[in-house]
Amino acid sequence: IDKGARTAEMQILDARGQLVRSFAIDPSRAQGTIEWDGKSLYDSTVPAGAYQVLVLAKDAGGQAVKADALRSVTVDAVRYDSDGATIWADGRAMSIDELSGVLSN
Repeated sequence: IDKGARTAEMQILDARGQLVRSFAIDPSRAQGTIEWDGKSLYDSTVPAGAYQVLVLAKDAGGQAVKADALRSVTVDAVRYDSDGATIWADGRAMSIDELSGVLSN
């Protein structure tokens, strides 16, 4: 979440774009971790499937502030060729542009 945010929220949407669950986020924290228990707004377990995660943040005037939802991956390998680096993480190939940072455990 970029600086200047006064409010922030994480939303989980289903494949149809319908809100499944939302979480308030502390906008003063640039990064953080939220774990979803797979439950809906109504506390029922949702079916397995693809879900989209959005992070929405606003400043004091209600204007949007840049915020991104990120997930951790474990990097298995880095391969270089004439096109540049390819990262192998969690069983799939990623470009270096898809990474936002590196954390050590």
